[in-house]
Amino acid sequence: MKSQHQHKKKFLIFVPSIEDGGVEKNLFLIANHISKKGINVSVISANKDKKKFFKKNINFICPKTNYFNKKNRFYKTIFCFYLLFSFFLRNRDILILSFQANIYAIFFFFFVQD
Repeated sequence: MKSQHQHKKKFLIFVPSIEDGGVEKNLFLIANHISKKGINVSVISANKDKKKFFKKNINFICPKTNYFNKKNRFYKTIFCFYLLFSFFLRNRDILILSFQANIYAIFFFFFVQD
């Protein structure tokens, strides 16, 4: 039996550019499956138009407009790092999975860890 003091697990998927392909299909399957297990899932992406592929209970963090949908990966990655930093300041106890920009994500967490 779980203690009332235990908090719900948090899981963040960092994927700046969601395109069309096999990796993205696996992204949707993994995120939706994890959320069904009672884990709090968030996704950071610059592709607002891909939100429809995720379950409603997944926190999809993206730009408010569709501006980045057609931009290249570099611009999406830069903007998503801003979103990642903002999210991380509020949620430090979280497990991160990076689907893209892995080396940048590694450097980011190397510098922000306690």
